[in-house]
Amino acid sequence: MKIGIVYHQFISQGGLEKYLVGFVRALVGKGHDVEVVTSRADEATRACGAGVLVLPGGRVKTASDFEAFDQASWDEVRRLGMDTVFGFGRTTRQDVHRAGGGCHKVYSRSLSGRRKFTRKNKVELGLEEALYSGGGTERFIVNAAKVKAEIEAEYGVASDKIEVVRTPVDTVNFAPDADGAVRERLRQFMGTAPGRKVLLYVGREHRRKGLQSLLDAAAKLDAEVWIAGPKPKLLTYLTSSGTVRYLGERSDMADIYRAADWFVHPTLYDACANTVLQSMAVGLPGIISVNDGASELVEDGKSGILLHDPEDKKLLTAKLEEALGMEASDRDAMGLAAREAMMPLTWKRHLKGWGV
Repeated sequence: MKIGIVYHQFISQGGLEKYLVGFVRALVGKGHDVEVVTSRADEATRACGAGVLVLPGGRVKTASDFEAFDQASWDEVRRLGMDTVFGFGRTTRQDVHRAGGGCHKVYSRSLSGRRKFTRKNKVELGLEEALYSGGGTERFIVNAAKVKAEIEAEYGVASDKIEVVRTPVDTVNFAPDADGAVRERLRQFMGTAPGRKVLLYVGREHRRKGLQSLLDAAAKLDAEVWIAGPKPKLLTYLTSSGTVRYLGERSDMADIYRAADWFVHPTLYDACANTVLQSMAVGLPGIISVNDGASELVEDGKSGILLHDPEDKKLLTAKLEEALGMEASDRDAMGLAAREAMMPLTWKRHLKGWGV
């Protein structure tokens, strides 16, 4: 089958982008003829086995760029004569669209006041309205039941036009530390005292992901907080504190998960964060906000701890205390259950959900 893939940046950085690279490789591995239409590609993505057509005009960054890419990509995929076209971003016309980032209308409510009223946000909302109400797309795929419910509620899309297809997880790379050697090595390197608990936070948009709430809650507890991702602007007292450590952006995230005791994800909004799935696959239990669709895969008290209001700092502190006070054997059992929940999420199952 000739399959067109449309997304404005086909690069090997970022959660959705990394998913897209894996998706294209899986399609090529099944023998499909894949052509990616984008505005930006890198060396790694060009080597994934698909044709890559970079449209003129450069990177898509502004509101006008998104509008132009929507039109130009549609013109190009029609010219190429694909059997089917899959869209992944702010495009309004394709055969199947995957809302990997969730419902933008709901997500935008978590933005700071200034960002809500930018032209870029208004254009993105307009493109999403056209996507779900304009009739240019036949079928929609989402990665969580909560996203399906949001799209139905916000745009009136019929339930039978939206299918939940869970994100696949690399359970080979993200696997438990069998003998504890990786955990011990990293904790020694970080200067973490033997027996001290480590809370791990991973994220890029720190305000939305709830980092400040975590730092405020953890300040009263006897535990370290490790932060992986871009450097937060709120790193004011961190350099002088022995309880908070900034790890930077890491290429060894599987090892970082293995070295921690708990993954903490107090997000205000996520469709289905890859970090939650990866940490669970490693066997790292988490305290996971119900505002993330990944929480649908967490059985509260068995494969993780659910956080029902990430903005309630007293509640977050109580959940952290519950986690830190748990017996090691109970924590390990929770981690094992978390990994078992990830095992069915294979690429084979994922492609079947797409019908390819």
